[in-house]
Amino acid sequence: MATLLFVRHGQASAFTGGDYDQLSPLGEQQAAALGRWLAGRDQRFARVFVGPRRRHAQTHDAIVAAYREARLPLPEHVVLESLDETDGPLAIAKNFSNLAERFPEVRDAMAAAGSSGDPRGWLRALQTVVRLWSRGELDAAGLPTWRDFRATVAGALDRMVAELPKGDRVLVLTSGGTTAAALAHALDLDDDRAVDLMLALRNAAFSTIRVARDRLQLGSFNEVPHLPDESMHTLV
Repeated sequence: MATLLFVRHGQASAFTGGDYDQLSPLGEQQAAALGRWLAGRDQRFARVFVGPRRRHAQTHDAIVAAYREARLPLPEHVVLESLDETDGPLAIAKNFSNLAERFPEVRDAMAAAGSSGDPRGWLRALQTVVRLWSRGELDAAGLPTWRDFRATVAGALDRMVAELPKGDRVLVLTSGGTTAAALAHALDLDDDRAVDLMLALRNAAFSTIRVARDRLQLGSFNEVPHLPDESMHTLV
């Protein structure tokens, strides 16, 4: 049985005043903790695939450093453009005000977030809009489609699986949306359920897909045993 271990990158700097394609200090700690956890359990991988974003590479670098310190081998990684994250949520965030003028659901979500006085309200508002986007109900300029993104990730997963010899373990470093799309493809989930997975994935969490007799099976979802302190559990 072959196994693909999908890792979401550590926390990026979107809500810490920085560049979203840059790990925050906490994100660096999360990625380093994951690397130490994997190396400490002598987790060996036949192949390593990394998405094209800087935050993917930085998460990979932290794991490489942990393996080097433990004197364990890790294969040279391959960058796959098809493991890129969708820009849908970020494009939505940048166009919140514009979308609120056009869509009552967005306006209501923003109003609820503003009246609550809780920063998490804005996250819930973004989640509301992401669901509308995934259903194809938003048509803002420059907004990619969720279904096109899902198709790209499904193709990448199918290609990786087709090349997997029996028993191989593969490390895949990417983003939450990409991981959710891959898991949804493996489980044959609809778009709403796929978005549920995306919104639940924690930073530096890992999920596994097992390949048995050419069938894809969910092995685990959203695991963070390397982050025992709940203060290190983040969604964005």
